[in-house]
Amino acid sequence: MSYEISGSPFDAIHAALSAACSRDLPNIVYPPSRYNKIERIVRPTPHDCTVYMWPQTWPDTALGYDDQIAGQAFTTAYTVVIMRKGNYCVYFGTRGQCAYAFDRNDLKMENLKNWDEDFCMRDLASVRESKKRYFNEN
Repeated sequence: MSYEISGSPFDAIHAALSAACSRDLPNIVYPPSRYNKIERIVRPTPHDCTVYMWPQTWPDTALGYDDQIAGQAFTTAYTVVIMRKGNYCVYFGTRGQCAYAFDRNDLKMENLKNWDEDFCMRDLASVRESKKRYFNEN
């Protein structure tokens, strides 16, 4: 099956990277050094991040966000994963709304295995499914 991809890849990357750097990733803390006597706390920049992107097909127009109102039509949109030192932020489409964010070191081994499998297969779970599959929530 071939579906037209919703949105521009540039819009998807721009929205996700802007959101990750401005609010969704944790701050970078630089400890005091020989040259700077005080601790510095800064926001990550795009140069600090690694970006992964691929098209993913969803069963409705809510993409992976599980919105209450969504059209029942298969929709292909870009999935964008922004990573910085074990911190991941996942975005679907061009909204720039973080679907879920986590620190890889906080996942249990079984959940980490599920994440790695889904990430390698380029088929990430929706917001609702991620709670069970990656974070052991109901």
